[in-house]
Amino acid sequence: MPDMTTETFKMCLSNEYFAADVLSSKEDKTYRVEFKELDYTEQSRQYSVYGWVCGCQAFKFRGSCKHIEKARPFRCGYHEQWGTGTPAPELPPDVSVCAQDVCDENARWGPCPVCGGELMIVRCAV
Repeated sequence: MPDMTTETFKMCLSNEYFAADVLSSKEDKTYRVEFKELDYTEQSRQYSVYGWVCGCQAFKFRGSCKHIEKARPFRCGYHEQWGTGTPAPELPPDVSVCAQDVCDENARWGPCPVCGGELMIVRCAV
């Protein structure tokens, strides 16, 4: 049986974890929207290991909400293997990104080429 070779790829940390605070339409509450590894219940509901979650009532009942739709464009999602990643548009006043660290040029893997955030290394067997 031939050995599998492994390839090393860089990917933006936002593929593992991303968070944003989104102001509600009533402007009296802020909801934390996260893209992260889901717990078992959410994995069963979304049929995925990673996905979006929000603390609002609409998400609890429907599994989606307008807060997620507002935060979604600001997650980079860069992956070297897939050639994906989207530069974030300018933040509106009702959205603030919480967990996207800006990486300095001397970091071990360098900054993400799309958003400037942290990179991580992923190994895939091919």
